[in-house]
This record gives sequence, structure tokens and C-alpha cells, in this order.
Amino acid sequence: MVRDPRVPVRPAARNVWRDLEALAERIHPDDRALVRATMEKAMTSGADFSVQNRSIWPDGNVRWLSGAGHFFLGEHGEAVRGVGISQDVTERRALEEQYQQSQKMEAIGRLAAGVAHDFNNLLTVILGFCEMLLADLDAADPHRADIAEIEKAGARAAGLTRQLLIFSRKEIIQPTLLDLNVVVADMRVMLGRLIGEDVVVVLALGRAVAHVIGDRGQVEQIVLNLAVNARDAMPKGGTLTIKTANVEPDECRAKAHFAVAPGPCVALTMTDTGTGIAPDVRARLFEPFFTTKGVGKGTGLGLATVQSIVTRSGGSVTVDSEVGKGTSFTVYLPQADAAERVIVAPPPAARPPVGVQTVLVVEDAAGLREVTKRLLERLGYSVLVAANAEKAVQLFDRNPSIDLLLTDVVMPGASGPELVAQLVERRPTLKVIYMSGYTDEAITEYGALDPEIAFLHKPFGSEALGRQIRELLDR
Repeated sequence: MVRDPRVPVRPAARNVWRDLEALAERIHPDDRALVRATMEKAMTSGADFSVQNRSIWPDGNVRWLSGAGHFFLGEHGEAVRGVGISQDVTERRALEEQYQQSQKMEAIGRLAAGVAHDFNNLLTVILGFCEMLLADLDAADPHRADIAEIEKAGARAAGLTRQLLIFSRKEIIQPTLLDLNVVVADMRVMLGRLIGEDVVVVLALGRAVAHVIGDRGQVEQIVLNLAVNARDAMPKGGTLTIKTANVEPDECRAKAHFAVAPGPCVALTMTDTGTGIAPDVRARLFEPFFTTKGVGKGTGLGLATVQSIVTRSGGSVTVDSEVGKGTSFTVYLPQADAAERVIVAPPPAARPPVGVQTVLVVEDAAGLREVTKRLLERLGYSVLVAANAEKAVQLFDRNPSIDLLLTDVVMPGASGPELVAQLVERRPTLKVIYMSGYTDEAITEYGALDPEIAFLHKPFGSEALGRQIRELLDR
């Protein structure tokens, strides 16, 4: 605490200043100005004061303190005595920051999910019409290449919206029993094409690695995102080593920092020989939309998506890096219980099956409603369309030949699940498919456990649409 040397100090006040100056040595340098201003104001006014500041402990640790007190003034208005109390609030502040961060992430997640849902509606229209145009154009038509480029761009946009949904935890997932060795080995060729010939991919897959529970598409997304990061860190080439191994419970707990003892886990480690990551950047790696790449070269969602997937699977991800020597990301996933019940995803059909049944399509977006109708008609189905639940009920009552309902989830008025409840009450055997750009709690409440109700992810094309309908009708 620095006293103005121009102001005379009385003996009693001098003792107060001496005590405060000794106290100031413990205050963090960045907080001293704030504490000094607060104290000086209280010493001249005699009012109560309160202040929060960082303090440096003798061992060098920095702690947060919350202090409050009062200065007693003498007959000449000088501070003659001070009393107060200081409380260590380091842990409380950490919890408050975690809570604020979780609220921030939840808000970003809701925004990301909403944007992704709207984009998936648009992309379904774009990709659907591209598919139909490419199917109708002659192989030699000069416009085919242009349309193919539009379709390719739409597919890339669909990948970005998928990352938004994964990050916001709004994507429908299908967990299965996975062998990480098989997943990584199956991706070997694709990884080579993705990261280029100047990066050597080395697989160091452990023996008898335990299975994990996860959505295969999301696990592949983890590998792809980390591989892309590794490639960007090696602009002149290098080596990317992918390693798998079983990890004992104690090591999992120590390295992965699980909140609850996870038991044994499986580690997936991806190590590059790139530029490494500076400590200040490493602290922000998993923040959504944070990127060190140039404009247009990165979304800042890659590592945020990885962390979201891993956390959702009950695991953890760590990073070890040294500038100039490379980086290792390690993903820890709990080992699966062999007796655990899992959902087995059906193998994809080789070609989109056709049919002659009648399908009722309910979708409030006009463009999406039209493209879905035309895709279904190309597959041979008779199609009725409705823009909302009210019109859908009217059509359903007038057309007893309807075999299947294909409905959006979120619509003006009654939602998809509410419409399903009405129609299934009229006809319990009705087959139902929800189509949605993201999942919603209402889907789970109304049908996630019902084998007669299926999901169709947006954006979709005729293959996914026809396969989903055929599988449900043929049950």
C-alpha cells in the first residue's frame, strides 16, 4: 500500500499504514491497485469495505480471498484502527466459474443446435434436387459437373452441421459394441487420402484391446478430427502414429481425471511430429469456435466436437505437447461390459429399395416437403403431404390406405410426437418414421423405445429414405 508522502501522518495512523503496507506485499500485483483504492476510500470515510483479490501464499500458490472490514477514525478524521476478516474463497470461485462456463456452453449448444436444424432442412432440399438432376441428366451433359460440385459442397456443409449437433449433444446416436482396432484399421485408406502423401500414418494397435460402447460414426469423427489437426501441424510432412491399448483403472483415474471411478478403459492415442502447441493456446484448445488457423481454414469446432463425443461416452481426452516436437491427444473410453445390452445397427442396403405403399409426409417447410414427395414418388410410393398436424389428421381420416407416417418433429402447432399420439390411437399398427435435423427430448418420450418408430436423419437422400421406409414396412 503506497501512502501519499505529502499528507502528514499521525502516530496512530502511521501504525495502520505500516500494517497495510505489509499486507500489500502478499497481494497479487495485478490486484494491488484495486485493494489500495478500496482501502484508502474506507480509511478516509470510515465506511465499511469489502474486496476480493488474489493473494500469493509463501509457497507461491495463488489463492482468492474475500475480505470485509471497517476503519475507526480519530478526532482529526485519521484512521487509527482497522478490523476485518478475510476468507479463502478459491474453491467457491472455481465452482462459480465452472457453473458460468456450463451455462455459456449450454447457450452456445442451443444456438448451434437450432442453426444446424435449420441448415439440415435446407441441405435436404439442396442435396435432394441435386440427386434428382444428376439422375435425369445424360452422362455427357455439360451441366453434370456443375451440379456435382453443388452436391459436394452440400455434403461438406452437412458434415459441418453434424459437428454442430455433436457439439450441442443434439444428434441421435446409435451405440454399438465397438472394437477400436477394427474402426481404426478400416479408416486407414481414408486417412491416407485425407492427410496427404507427405504424412506417414503408422498404426500401433494393441493386442486384445477391449471393446467399448459408442456410435461408430462419432468414433470415426474423433479420429478424423484429430487426424486433420495433426496434418495441419505438419505442413512439411511428418508421421502420425495411432495407438490403442488397454488401460488399468488406476491409470485411467490418474491420467483421464474421471469424476467417478470408471474401471478399466481403452486409450486411443494419436501422436504427430508437428509444430507442437504453445501453453497459452493449449489452455483454450477445446473451446468452441476457438481456432489458430487462418480465416476460412478452420471452424474451431474440431476439438470441441471431440471433447463433446468423448464426454458423452463417459470418457475423457488429454493433450501432451511440446513446441517444436509434436503433440499427442489421448482419448480414454470405458471398457464395455460384455453382458451390456447394445443396439446393433442393421447393415446398409446395397441400393434404395422401392415400394408401392402409401406414405403420409408431414413437414412444415414447403421445399423440404416437395423434395421428399418427389424422392418417394421416384421410389414408387403413393405420397400424400401435409404442412401441419391438423391437415395431416384430416388426410389420415379420409385415406384409410395410408401405410406409413413420415413426420417432422418440431412443427408449428402440434409437434410430430403429438401427431403420432393422435394417429396411433386411431390405428395402433401404423408405421411411423420421425425425420429430424436433431433429436429432442420429446422423441425419446414418445417413441425411442417403440420398435415401430424409427428415425431418419436430415439431410437425407433417396437411398437412406427408401431403406428406412422399406425396413420398417417389412417388419
